Amino acid sequence: MLKKKIWQIDPVLDPELLQYFPDHSPLIAQLLFNRGFNNSEAAQSFLASDQAPISHDPFLFADMTAACELIISHIKAHHKIAIAGDYDADGVTSSAVLTETLSAFNAETEVWIPDRTRDGYGLNKRLIDEIKAGGAELIITVDNGIRAIDEVAYARSLGLDIVVTDHHMAGGSPEIYPDCLLINPIIAREHYPFRFLAGVGVAYKLACALISLAKLDDAAKEILRERILDLVAIGTVADCVSLLDENRSLVQAGLKRLIRRPRLGLAELAKLANVKDQITEWSIGWQIAPRLNVAGRLAHASTAYRLLVTKDRAEAIGLAEGLNTQNIERQTETARIVDECSALVDSELSSDKILVLLAPELRNSTDAPWFEGVMGLAAGRIAERYGRPTLVVCQSAGHIKGSGRSFGDYSIVGAIEEASDCLARYGGHRAACGFTVKDAASLAEFVVRLRTIGERDLTDELLSPKLKIEAVLEADELNLALAEKLNCFAPFGQGNPLPVFASYNLKIDEVLWMGQTKQHLKLRLGHLSAIAFSALEKWPDLVAGARVNLAYTAEINNFNGRRSLQLKIIDLEIC
Repeated sequence: MLKKKIWQIDPVLDPELLQYFPDHSPLIAQLLFNRGFNNSEAAQSFLASDQAPISHDPFLFADMTAACELIISHIKAHHKIAIAGDYDADGVTSSAVLTETLSAFNAETEVWIPDRTRDGYGLNKRLIDEIKAGGAELIITVDNGIRAIDEVAYARSLGLDIVVTDHHMAGGSPEIYPDCLLINPIIAREHYPFRFLAGVGVAYKLACALISLAKLDDAAKEILRERILDLVAIGTVADCVSLLDENRSLVQAGLKRLIRRPRLGLAELAKLANVKDQITEWSIGWQIAPRLNVAGRLAHASTAYRLLVTKDRAEAIGLAEGLNTQNIERQTETARIVDECSALVDSELSSDKILVLLAPELRNSTDAPWFEGVMGLAAGRIAERYGRPTLVVCQSAGHIKGSGRSFGDYSIVGAIEEASDCLARYGGHRAACGFTVKDAASLAEFVVRLRTIGERDLTDELLSPKLKIEAVLEADELNLALAEKLNCFAPFGQGNPLPVFASYNLKIDEVLWMGQTKQHLKLRLGHLSAIAFSALEKWPDLVAGARVNLAYTAEINNFNGRRSLQLKIIDLEIC
């Protein structure tokens, strides 16, 4: 059963604060204040299209100088360098950033990306053995490694040097890290000015540091930095990190590169993903990134990596077509599992505060098994649908594995950390986690413990789904000019969301159901047009003449060369 959202409307900005935004309307001032800007200069810099990009010195990382010296020594000695990546879009773009940069210095590199089913997340001893056997002398991790204390020790025992670049939190004591050079803005000992880089952002800062030390002229260095910014934009948006400060500058610069000179593989993938206009942060998040991620979910992420780095058009077309086909398979499989999870919640687990959903093979059911690669997607859908942190667990390659997604600001990785004695390994952050359970007996204990933790931590009020609304607008305030002004806030993402507004008591003049199964909704409300996707389940009883309260985003619709305001419905209440 879907829960009704509680609309949380931001208080109207205090009139005394409007003096800090003399060049802006009260609404725009409110949006700027909500994003942490409290003076005119900062606001103008944020909104200006020609603003100087924020780019912090990479050598502010404590180990950056030593890491660069180590890497350069291996390049000069003609040693093979292994890039140990991850199987998601952040991981494969990080891998591509470093291999392209190191290749520019004639380094011999090889990318090692774990198999999700066989290896799980991050470094493992089997992977390290293969890297050693392949002749590498140095490992550089990207988007992983901060928890790999034993694995780093094992690599060093084999005579391998190692540099860990990561952006995840360390496990256990915040002062216990792998015994190697570390570049990670979020760890306690770092003083880098911006803590929220994606894995690809950290890889980019290492690349920039290496480029700055090269014996090249400034123009050549700028070319090397600029040509990998498209990868940085994709990985940053895909990983849903904060899009303020340095991340915002990186994404803005990367989007310009994507528009001006997209690489072969991305251009072909964008065509198949039906990206009709230029690539934006929205098309990355909803059209490009899912197709890059699907490689690691259903097969092996090396396909996505090859798509990013290929210089051959025929190969780019073939790889893009393969990823697009896999994405369709992923959508079908995810929908099946979400339906089965929903049935479980409704019939058996409706009172649980943290949902732990076990696949059929773990419940002695004869239903088809759940596929590990889409567990996180299913967990996210269920968490959103029921407004509760959700863990989805399956049997995969002889192991019991799970993925979790949080709800609100609750730390899901903190919850599983309390029951970590039941786990063989785990990792993640506040919003998402992954884990492997020791055995069947440990799984039973883990489920009991998580339910107990949920009962302790999560009140009914905390579990009520909430929708943050930045301002209430009258219908006559909504026009194309407003939507164009909002575009100055882009790119949108964590920390800088596309603003959600509310309007009350709007009369529906026309209701249209669209799509093959009439699942999408279009409303005409006076001079306004509003759309909602997959809306039939939510609001099947809408009729012309009814009055509604609407929560929405205000966007620009481009159709046949005509630009118009379009509201995208987030939530709706019938008056």
